[in-house]
Amino acid sequence: MTAVDMAARGDEKDSVTTNHGCTTTTKTKECSENVFVGIGDQMAGVVRFGDKVKEHTFPPTDSCPSHQPTLAVASKTVIINEKGAGRRKDKYKGSEEISTGYPTVWIGGG
Repeated sequence: MTAVDMAARGDEKDSVTTNHGCTTTTKTKECSENVFVGIGDQMAGVVRFGDKVKEHTFPPTDSCPSHQPTLAVASKTVIINEKGAGRRKDKYKGSEEISTGYPTVWIGGG
């Protein structure tokens, strides 16, 4: 579990490692519509608990169907729009993990 790490941005600004076969990386997707991190073209809403990752393929079978899990681990003390703020290293339901974040904004809260 992450204690303090970089804020994760949505709108496909940050990368997600899937830790499974068919698609090895994807991007963040859903995020806050009114709380932002970044400057200029790097600005995007903060990812929050329950927000979906960008749809990608998942290998329970050889056909690799698509899935879009929600963020399952987030800060318990930094709350954005009544949801925990997402950080680098937080995990989505399944095996996906946020692998990048905005380097000058750090979020704590276990």
